[in-house]
Amino acid sequence: CCDITFLKQKKDPQALAQTDSEVQSDLQSIENTSEGWGFYVGEHDSTVGLTRRNSDILHPVLLETPPYILDRTISEQKLWHKTAGRRPKQPESERKRFESLWEKNFASSEVEYKAFDDNEIEISSNDNSENKIVYKVNCPALKNSMYKYFSCPGCGENCTMFIHIDSFRVVRNVKSRKDHAEYRILLTIGEFTFGSWKRYTDFLELWQFLNHPESKKFGMFGKSRISWRALKRNQHWKRCLEMKYLSKKCIRLQKFLHNFLADLTTPAPL
Repeated sequence: CCDITFLKQKKDPQALAQTDSEVQSDLQSIENTSEGWGFYVGEHDSTVGLTRRNSDILHPVLLETPPYILDRTISEQKLWHKTAGRRPKQPESERKRFESLWEKNFASSEVEYKAFDDNEIEISSNDNSENKIVYKVNCPALKNSMYKYFSCPGCGENCTMFIHIDSFRVVRNVKSRKDHAEYRILLTIGEFTFGSWKRYTDFLELWQFLNHPESKKFGMFGKSRISWRALKRNQHWKRCLEMKYLSKKCIRLQKFLHNFLADLTTPAPL
């Protein structure tokens, strides 16, 4: 077992300054890339895809988790991993041949098809179907990824866990006509990746959990508290749904989740 350092729960200006410095470094790296958007792949981060990172070693024929699966409910994602996710991948040559046949069929059809657009589709995953997407953007990735090994209670072997925010979106409630931001959290457990859309209020609930006395049995969460204070210090005084602001907020939320994973002594809260 690892020794746990009990941190004093007080503001540490030096730690806060260090956290802000790391976030600013990540933001500067993103601004130096083309258009300032999309994923930033750091020197030691080659797993931005976040889907079945260990599949080449354990199960060479397993499919990568499609993006549309990560938008479904957790139960549907589990079902996909147990069924379609274990089917052999279709060869590229065979796939292209069938796509060519489909294109010819669509061209000769009398039905008028329109291009597929994510922004025009109602959300039908783990969200309310009354919401519609206003826009969706890939979240800039931090240069340093956070991995942690936990012992599996079932088999006793070590299991790698990785947490990340890969994108954010602004959705509009059809009834109230109000917009709000959501962030898609990807949690990789060994070779399986699950996705879930969360609002800022969900992160706030996690922060409240960290301040509950019972949370001490899962860790002391000293780094998590520092990251959260850095997030609050740079938070807009009112709701802001501008893309540039949400991109920066996404990075700070990633930092908070990374430190939350680092502070955990058991994967139970995840």
